[in-house]
Amino acid sequence: MKININSIAFLLLSGTILFSCNKDLLNKGPLNSLSDASVWNDPALVQSFVNDQYRGLPSWDWYDKVRGITLSSACDESIHQYGYDGIYDMNKGALAPSNMTGFDTWSFDYGYIRKIDVFFSKIDQVPGAADLISRMKGEMHFLRAWYYMELAERYGGIPLIVTPFQLDDNFQIPRSSYDSTVRFIVAESDSAAALLPAAYDAKELGRATRGAALALKSRI
Repeated sequence: MKININSIAFLLLSGTILFSCNKDLLNKGPLNSLSDASVWNDPALVQSFVNDQYRGLPSWDWYDKVRGITLSSACDESIHQYGYDGIYDMNKGALAPSNMTGFDTWSFDYGYIRKIDVFFSKIDQVPGAADLISRMKGEMHFLRAWYYMELAERYGGIPLIVTPFQLDDNFQIPRSSYDSTVRFIVAESDSAAALLPAAYDAKELGRATRGAALALKSRI
């Protein structure tokens, strides 16, 4: 078979030029996730980050931690069909410090607290309307107060962590006293109440309000 050397050379040269002109096509960020820099430069993405921290509030779901259905099944109010969250251990009286079942929310609550701490370490660099930034800060103060309240209800005085850990930090944080923990939650509730609106329009229903922050303060 006769090969046209000039044609092959032309194709190779064309391909090289085309690749050189379009090499940026290969320099793409991940298409299934967002970079840290992208999130903290876009108020809409930051709001999505805030929204995600509401997932740990009480709901009918039974995933991740003890919920209303679980609590009702831990007494004689109802029977849990599948025994999730260690329901059967609760029913048998086997709940103990070494077997806390679904009542052990330590890692769950601190997981949300860490994300909220990251938010406060980044939020002041986010561009956008001051009123939106202020409201999101209020929401996160409320949510941090909530998760610390859940921990205080179960464990008493707990480590109060308000900045995200770095790899070379000292992770041995001592427990605060119960009184100090309560004062911290009250202060977080006050900070939230000072920044949150009394109500929202229909498209924002479900967000923390000033009244919710004051109710949380009253409860603790």
